[in-house]
Amino acid sequence: MNISGNSTVSVEAAGSTQLKLKHPLAFKRKLAIYTGILALLLAIFTGMSLGIVNLTWQEVQDGLLGISQSDNYRVVHLIRMPRVICGALAGINLALAGCILQGILRNPLADPGIIGVTAGAGLFAMVVMIIYGERIIAENINLEVKQAEIISIIGPNGSGKSTLLRALGRLLPVNKGDIILKGKSINKMSEKDVARILAIMPQSADFPGDMTVRDLVTMGRMPYRGFLDELGKKDKEIVDKTLALTNLPHYQYRRVMSLSGGERQRVRLALALAQEPEILLLDEPTTYLDIRHQLELMDLIHRLHEELNLTVMMVLHDLNHAARYSDRIIALKDGKIIADGKVEDVFKEQLIRQLYGVENKIFTMEQAGHKELICLPSDVIRENMQAGVAV
Repeated sequence: MNISGNSTVSVEAAGSTQLKLKHPLAFKRKLAIYTGILALLLAIFTGMSLGIVNLTWQEVQDGLLGISQSDNYRVVHLIRMPRVICGALAGINLALAGCILQGILRNPLADPGIIGVTAGAGLFAMVVMIIYGERIIAENINLEVKQAEIISIIGPNGSGKSTLLRALGRLLPVNKGDIILKGKSINKMSEKDVARILAIMPQSADFPGDMTVRDLVTMGRMPYRGFLDELGKKDKEIVDKTLALTNLPHYQYRRVMSLSGGERQRVRLALALAQEPEILLLDEPTTYLDIRHQLELMDLIHRLHEELNLTVMMVLHDLNHAARYSDRIIALKDGKIIADGKVEDVFKEQLIRQLYGVENKIFTMEQAGHKELICLPSDVIRENMQAGVAV
């Protein structure tokens, strides 16, 4: 997939290349483990060498190995070693307690999809095959996204829509092939650099309900701040602007747990927009919302697209929403693109029948001076159901 300087995204597939999903932090975890072990050994030797009587590392080593039965041996074995071991055990227990607490409380910092540390716009990717476990999720993907374009990905359950979107957002990495972001391999870019270009709004994201809306949206500024940096004047201005764009100023000091489903979706959207992205990936943004909140959210996304010149790629199950709000539709089935083009060229009865295994009628309706395509499903095609078509 390629998103270049002009915010063009393309995914190209080459014959035999395979993209196998591999944990994105596998190498980093190994590096962290080895670094931790090295740091632990360094701390042990340092702890045993420093005191009222300073010892060299060679003397500490001799004392540990029992090479010398001198005073150094007694200092190391009887005094310093018990203290160092107790300190190490206390540190390990505190670390485990922190991990358990974070897992229970679902700390949002643990979810890259919430803070938007993902990959994105200006994107060239080679996606020949995405494999999860033993199952092929997507293969032979070839697509190109133009700047300030709204694209909807449609298809039956299990067709690989969300998997493809997450792969493009670097939440699901690839083994073979590459994704190029503005001329650079996404895997060679820092998470902060990537997150300043693309933001992703996951299908569902849990965060502490006792956080205020403003505190949560402020997390979207993380790609622009150092680890110990305080929130700057510009960051506060961006948060205020984002809250205003998403109609949330009156909710900014309310607890997230007190909001309705539609309001929480707007907060998730605001969190992504606080990154000031060029490309926005949305995974089923209208899930669990009633029809009023669906329309409000989709209208908001379309307005933000126009005002901020955003490139938007979203996974939708509502076909009429896809036809109404999109410039282009990509139809996915069994991990393969079977149609890709303008709404009027793709949104056909035959395609819906092929995708979902249902009989349907496509009508043209004029509303507020604009012509819209409406799909009305009528019946399930039974022979396709027996053949295993998912609907």
